[in-house]
Amino acid sequence: MPPVGEVKWNETLYKSAFHHAREMEEFQFFNHFSKEGKNIGDRIEMHGYEWDFVGENLGEGQENFDEVLRDWRRSYTHCIMLMNPKVDEMAVARFGKYWVQHFGKQTVRPQK
Repeated sequence: MPPVGEVKWNETLYKSAFHHAREMEEFQFFNHFSKEGKNIGDRIEMHGYEWDFVGENLGEGQENFDEVLRDWRRSYTHCIMLMNPKVDEMAVARFGKYWVQHFGKQTVRPQK
């Protein structure tokens, strides 16, 4: 994949990623939708993140971050998300055996 611009850590994306990883561990499921059927956009909005673009990578069972990143890089669809030029913020969370990576670009509100 071609290089993209810098991505910055976002604490709100971390909270949403952690929440999803914890829910998957608690209820033993692996899905891009929450137990209640909420998608990534719905789940990130619940944490107060107003977005123009969001995305998500999931991992299960990797022992450490290097391992999950290697798996994401080897997967075409996960790598597309890692190198998406529409993204400028991200966060990664792990809970139990589940990894969740959230990506976003916040809505820019006009100055008043």
